[in-house]
Amino acid sequence: MNRRQRSVRKALTQKVVELGIAAPVVVAHRTRRMAKAYPTPNDADRREFSAMVLEKQIAFVSSWFAMFAQCWKLQQSFATQWMLAARSSYLPFSTARFVSALRPATGAAMSSIALAGIAPVHRKAVSNAKRLSRRRRR
Repeated sequence: MNRRQRSVRKALTQKVVELGIAAPVVVAHRTRRMAKAYPTPNDADRREFSAMVLEKQIAFVSSWFAMFAQCWKLQQSFATQWMLAARSSYLPFSTARFVSALRPATGAAMSSIALAGIAPVHRKAVSNAKRLSRRRRR
């Protein structure tokens, strides 16, 4: 595993762990807030509950768009490598040889797609955890 693969996997692992810590904090805070506001939520509660729904939709769409963009970028890279290998090959070109040569890169590619997909969700969950924890202390 080369340095790039290790850094992508390390970043992905870090984001998953941080998300695993931040998400329960946000869920606990919002569940408590919903329970307290149950009969008659005030304006701040309504804004928070509306934002809660909207931010999930935005994070979902952003995540899919980021994964699509990363797939597109990797597909272009693999196509370029395939064309260069076919052009510069002195021996008869073998797709099987090319695929076996790219096998280590596909693991890093999958990790980079997952990293691109989890980034918007991670960003929103961590910022919510910080914001809601700050507000609770007051």
